[in-house]
Amino acid sequence: MAAMEQQKFYEKMLKNLEKQKKLELEIQQLQGKWEVMKHMPGKEDSESKKIKELSEVLQDKYDEMEAMESLNMALLIKERKINDELQDARKELLSGFKVLAFDQANIGIKRMGELDLKALRLTCRKRLLEENAEVTSALLCSKWEEEIRNPNWHPFQEVILEDAKLQELKQEHGEEICALVTKALVELKEYAPSGRYPVAELWNKKNGRKATLREVVKHVMKQLGTL
Repeated sequence: MAAMEQQKFYEKMLKNLEKQKKLELEIQQLQGKWEVMKHMPGKEDSESKKIKELSEVLQDKYDEMEAMESLNMALLIKERKINDELQDARKELLSGFKVLAFDQANIGIKRMGELDLKALRLTCRKRLLEENAEVTSALLCSKWEEEIRNPNWHPFQEVILEDAKLQELKQEHGEEICALVTKALVELKEYAPSGRYPVAELWNKKNGRKATLREVVKHVMKQLGTL
């Protein structure tokens, strides 16, 4: 319900912003006309009346703009409140999700910014023997997890794919493994920009993306039904 309400607020705010832009344009045009009329020659009484009428129209537009700005502010405060409620719900689901989640379920928890050891191992198997692949993937994972957490490494200060360390990794172990490390770095930048630590996120494994609250709640209800 909160998610649906939030969507309605977004739509309403967008409409209000469009109206506000039109109103701002109207005010600019009226202000320009008012300035021109003030300096136009003509009968004093007639011009004074026109200027007065235009001033009243302008004042009405100013009042309308002020009311619209107040409405937009009220909507923004309400939207923040709804968003906080949704975030709180997401945190609660995340903290208690492991109790009901199953390994094979489509909805689960993904640690954003953590190297995907399974994918790294599979990539190594394409190039190496099984025994060597296990050892190499474990060593690579350990080395690059440490590199990713290194606060002194700043690959985003330049084009990330041109970073010297990543270029070296690509040449030595191939594009796929470099892509896995880059993916972990990008996730860290999004989820933990002020630190270098993985962040748990509710995840849609089937579609490879962040799970919506609706999907998570449906999954939880399904598990409750099974229990």
